[in-house]
Amino acid sequence: MIIENSSVPTVLSAYNSIKFRWEMLDRLPAVETLCVNNHIDEKGYFYLHDTNPDSLVRKLPLKAVLLPVIEGKRKTDFVRVTSSRGLLGLAASSIFQMPGSGKQTLKRLADIIKDTPVYQMSLGMDNAEIVEALEKFLSETES
Repeated sequence: MIIENSSVPTVLSAYNSIKFRWEMLDRLPAVETLCVNNHIDEKGYFYLHDTNPDSLVRKLPLKAVLLPVIEGKRKTDFVRVTSSRGLLGLAASSIFQMPGSGKQTLKRLADIIKDTPVYQMSLGMDNAEIVEALEKFLSETES
């Protein structure tokens, strides 16, 4: 994902791949048939364009940041967290893993996060329930 550098933060689709940890196959068995790297790498991945090309969106306004957490809860829930918690979560997964990222990228991300609601998304155990909870959350945050 790329955030367009404009007055209204916009998320651009940069990759069309999904990465997952191999131990998640128990929870997502259909993913194994989509996987393109068959246990060669540390994580598995597949391409969304190969599975659902018509559902890919190239550009959307940034309305919220979700920090997914697997906690083994029965139901998925969303809890608003601080901007600093959001920045820490995003920095760990993006800035620190991207060569060439540094102070400037962190500052821009901090500027965007301070004006964007951040939620911890604690994932439930049922995949269908997760989808329903996410759809409900998205419909409630649309404006």
